[in-house]
Amino acid sequence: MSLKRELGLWDLVVLNVVAVVGPRWLAKAAAAGPSSLVLWALAVVLFFGPQVFVVLELTRRYPEEGGLYQWIKRAFGPSHGFVSGWCYWTNNVTYFTTLLASVAGGLAFLWPTHADRLKDSGPFVCGVSLAILWLIAWLSIRGLRPEKRLHTVGAWATWLPIFGLMALGAVAFAKNGSANRIDASTIKPDLASLPSLVFFSNLCFAMAGFEMAPTLAGETRDPARTIPRATWIAGGLITVVYVGGTAAILVGIPQAKIDKVSGLVQGVQTLGNDWLGWAAALLLAIAGAGGVGAWLAGCSRVAYVGGVDRALPKSFGAMHSRHGTPYGAILWITGITTVFIATGFFVEKFGDWYDQLNSLTILVYFIPYLYLFVAFVVLILRERDFASARLGAKPAIAIPVAATGFLTTLGACVLAVVPDSSVAPADRLGGVLKILGGVALFVGTGLLILFLSRRTRSTAEAR
Repeated sequence: MSLKRELGLWDLVVLNVVAVVGPRWLAKAAAAGPSSLVLWALAVVLFFGPQVFVVLELTRRYPEEGGLYQWIKRAFGPSHGFVSGWCYWTNNVTYFTTLLASVAGGLAFLWPTHADRLKDSGPFVCGVSLAILWLIAWLSIRGLRPEKRLHTVGAWATWLPIFGLMALGAVAFAKNGSANRIDASTIKPDLASLPSLVFFSNLCFAMAGFEMAPTLAGETRDPARTIPRATWIAGGLITVVYVGGTAAILVGIPQAKIDKVSGLVQGVQTLGNDWLGWAAALLLAIAGAGGVGAWLAGCSRVAYVGGVDRALPKSFGAMHSRHGTPYGAILWITGITTVFIATGFFVEKFGDWYDQLNSLTILVYFIPYLYLFVAFVVLILRERDFASARLGAKPAIAIPVAATGFLTTLGACVLAVVPDSSVAPADRLGGVLKILGGVALFVGTGLLILFLSRRTRSTAEAR
């Protein structure tokens, strides 16, 4: 059974929005102070720009289901394609765990008197996370048509509280000015400071995700034209949301009082009222669920192609006979994520466990990005007639842009390992080793599966 082409322009716009926008990044950015506004701009220039440039050029050339996996496979061969695809979909196991934890933490604010206790409670966070995860998996198996409704609802649940916050911030600024001083002296970031650089790497991660829509090229109508248009529209909206939302929180709340987790809800409560804050908390939980749905759709397609290529077990390539969806890959990813979420029931320091998973997610996720930028250059240089090539395919432009994206991504990987200043000095080395050990485990497991897959195939061919 072939894949159904269910996705149009608006579907991909909302898919990008719910996949990329993380409301929690607004709270972290605002808590870092006015200098975060400039750091957002740097993240757009040094990471977002190169990412979109490379993804769109490759999408125009090779609009294939699997996107990033197919491009790297074309540039370097099946082994490298497998490693990149493996890292791309397995990092979502930890990403779903942290994102669903944020969703559950947001839902805790629906019970204000118990919010502080519930958002740090392993049983509450993990129980809510598992319920949402399996509901989304059920929708994903039923097909993109019902699932894209979740993406649309998630996009609106993202836009309403953030644009509402921006409107409240504009009114408050016109009446009373800003709660924080925002001028040339305060917006200048200290790029010689390690905490500022670590925070910048987090903002790059917040801007990542535009390579996800091309993984659904086989289910998109006219993908070579639709995906680029949707990417530019969503990119503009996302930039406005991040910068405008951060500025609105800074207008309403003094920096020292901004909560790094719930700053957006806090901003709506401060600039509006408690009822608006309650509504914002509910909407942001829905937005988070939409984000999980978007990434489950994207990463399951990469795993599905790996199953079809027999680089992963055959069950990953199983197609649902009725709904025409890669249900085998969806169930595998959901099952593995369930195991990770369940570990949260037993950890003593839930916050430390969450931070380590977040750093592990960034490192594993950015491995395919390092591949992507290099693969782009390799594929461009295979072009023989540069004089007639598109502007984006000319080496004089393509190589510097790809190099900027590669170096920014590499720096973000290194900085992701640096422990937060809140971690006790005695615990920092152990935390770093856990993160690096987790990366080695993820990549090593993938290489072992690749080796066993090839061995099995060679034995079968010999017989």
